[in-house]
Amino acid sequence: MKIETVLYDVTDEDVENGVFVVPDGITAIGEWAFKKCKRLNKVVISNGVTSIRNQAFSFCKSLQEVLIPNSITVIEGSFQECNSLTHIAIPGSVITLKENFETCRQLESIDVDKSNPNYTSVDGVLFNKDKTTILRHPSEKSDKQYIIPDGVKTIGTFTFYGCSRLTEVIIPNSVKRIRRCAFWGCKSLTSIIIPDSVTEMEVYAFDKTKKLTVKCHKGSYAEKYMGEYGYRVEYIED
Repeated sequence: MKIETVLYDVTDEDVENGVFVVPDGITAIGEWAFKKCKRLNKVVISNGVTSIRNQAFSFCKSLQEVLIPNSITVIEGSFQECNSLTHIAIPGSVITLKENFETCRQLESIDVDKSNPNYTSVDGVLFNKDKTTILRHPSEKSDKQYIIPDGVKTIGTFTFYGCSRLTEVIIPNSVKRIRRCAFWGCKSLTSIIIPDSVTEMEVYAFDKTKKLTVKCHKGSYAEKYMGEYGYRVEYIED
């Protein structure tokens, strides 16, 4: 383990009974700081740390709990393949969140402190603060049907990635854009209603959803997009 002001190279030898407490004086958790720590179950991040850098906890497959203090302002793509992590709490101090936890396969909820200026959560689902973009529906959230709230304009990249429990999603008339890989790997998804308001859908938006039937109006942008990619389409009757 290297300790300066940035923490690097933590190994299983530094972990005591599954727990690692970040030492005082650290201001950042460096890239790949905990790479593949197999014994790591819990991390307590000390107050004073301001950033969790890219891939900091990636492939820590036994990691179940991370206590993030109110000093953290930036979380990059830090938790890839943390497959034992079930809940994550984002404090009010985080102003930049580049992580949406899409490969945390056991994640059930993302909770954001109400004081956060840039992000919010509703029933464990992550949104930007004004709820115009839905950012992440956790993979293991128990919903089988999910109704995206009215007012959302964009379904973000990887928003529903790997949500294998979902069978139906209803998109409101406020949504205009569905970004890349938004529904990638939703293996149980059989029905989705796409309104005429949607005029942009990026590549791989519905990749690996073999059971899916899309419900939309004839002549809509959704019909054209889905037809080009060979998806089943069922027309909505007015």
